[in-house]
Amino acid sequence: MLKQPLKVSLYTNATVLSVLIEDEQLDCTNLEDRSDGLRQFVALINFLEAEQVDRQPILLIDEAEIHLHYDAQADLMNMFAKQQLASKIIYTTHSAGCLPEDLGTGVRFVSPLKNEEKSTIENWFWTKNRPGFSPLLFGMGASNLAFVRIRKAVFVEGATDMLLLPTMFRQVTGRSYLGFQIAPGLSTAAKSDLSLLENEAPVVAFLVDNDDAGEKLIKDLKSAGIDETRVFQLPGEDGLVLEDCVCKELYLEAINTVLQVRQQTQITMSLEDLPNINRPEAVEKWCAEKAIEPPVKRDIAYHLLDFATGNRQESLVQSDFKELLKELYESIAKSLNL
Repeated sequence: MLKQPLKVSLYTNATVLSVLIEDEQLDCTNLEDRSDGLRQFVALINFLEAEQVDRQPILLIDEAEIHLHYDAQADLMNMFAKQQLASKIIYTTHSAGCLPEDLGTGVRFVSPLKNEEKSTIENWFWTKNRPGFSPLLFGMGASNLAFVRIRKAVFVEGATDMLLLPTMFRQVTGRSYLGFQIAPGLSTAAKSDLSLLENEAPVVAFLVDNDDAGEKLIKDLKSAGIDETRVFQLPGEDGLVLEDCVCKELYLEAINTVLQVRQQTQITMSLEDLPNINRPEAVEKWCAEKAIEPPVKRDIAYHLLDFATGNRQESLVQSDFKELLKELYESIAKSLNL
């Protein structure tokens, strides 16, 4: 892992061009004497800098982990999150070290079809009840399980939290990267599995809703031996869940979009139908009264992310929760020693 910044310098001697790597102590080494991974990285950055295009390019990388040890892979992922040279980076990997920070929206599985020269792309793979990273790692191959302890992690209750929180935290903090990954599963985890989650990352924290289920999880986590300083709860009124922190108008639009597109119904909810506390429960009750199938929470979350990261660039967080979520992020980051 790089512990200090490096500078790339060019030196000419007659017809010879040398590429030198200079560190903070002004010590220089030839690029050809450095690791394959560093040489590859320098070439990549210079390629992007040299591209003279009207708009930022989309960068495609095959097997991003090649020539990189696991710490270097994590560094590369952090650089991908911070960089401003490419509008999007799409890469393939077989390594757990190259998983992106935003696991909910940043990962797709490519699975070959038996006896066919085709593959399927899976957008969702968090189907097992086991909490943490296990569903993802088993999908990549069980051999990756031994290498999961690379980046810090926050474990949350369910899929919606994993999908929305990274974007919501980035919006309220103005950061392009958070410094930790978010994984779901607390709400479905067996008590016996909770203590095992501490083994899935170098440092972990836990975040639950501010409702009865969240209170129960806090008790279960403490009973499992989890340090209470690393257990956090959403700020706000009793009964509050993450969806209550989302701009009410955007949340309503996402619900009605799912109802119209997925359920093929013209019945729509109104703002008056949507309370400020525990909106998902209210949506289910409203759908039951209308005799229609309630929208899947995950589908609602995906539409909200489209509003936030697509052409509209909407701010998801309701105004009165922005400072509270920023403070929550800072508290979590402090507990993870970021």
